Amino acid sequence: AGGRQPTTAEDLVMGGSAGAAAAAATTPLDVVKTRMMCSASTRPTVLGAARSVLAEGEGFKAFFRGVGPRALSNGLNSAMFFCFFEAIRRVLVQKQQQKAAALVVEQQQLVQVTHTTEQQQPNWRQEPVVALSSVNSSNAAANGSKSQRTGTGSGWLACLSLAIPLNGQVQTSWA
Repeated sequence: AGGRQPTTAEDLVMGGSAGAAAAAATTPLDVVKTRMMCSASTRPTVLGAARSVLAEGEGFKAFFRGVGPRALSNGLNSAMFFCFFEAIRRVLVQKQQQKAAALVVEQQQLVQVTHTTEQQQPNWRQEPVVALSSVNSSNAAANGSKSQRTGTGSGWLACLSLAIPLNGQVQTSWA
């Protein structure tokens, strides 16, 4: 993660080498698979197909028939895939890093604005004051206030008031 990033040429070589090595290593399985597909009407088994390859008289060399073209083809395909994959990954990582850097700058600016605002308004962090008053619901009912009736006419209703400091003065609003 913290080391040197490979170049595009190195990506091509690594992808091509890996693809060619994998194709060469799996060629014997591909030869048996191809033999099974060519004689599918007789429903061959894996062992029967392997015996028929050996029966050609070339020994184990017959299992590697076509290894050169197969390794070349898969090596080229893997090189291109790996190169494009790494290029796309680099672009995505770069975009992610740019977004993270922009977020850090935005947070730093927000901290500066908050710090400046706190210096200009010393009461900025003053806690709101909550006051509690009560209203006798029977008196409210007698005065015609339908919104404060409790149904029995004998209970007490609590009204909250929130006092919020504005410009160093306390403004009060009653519910």
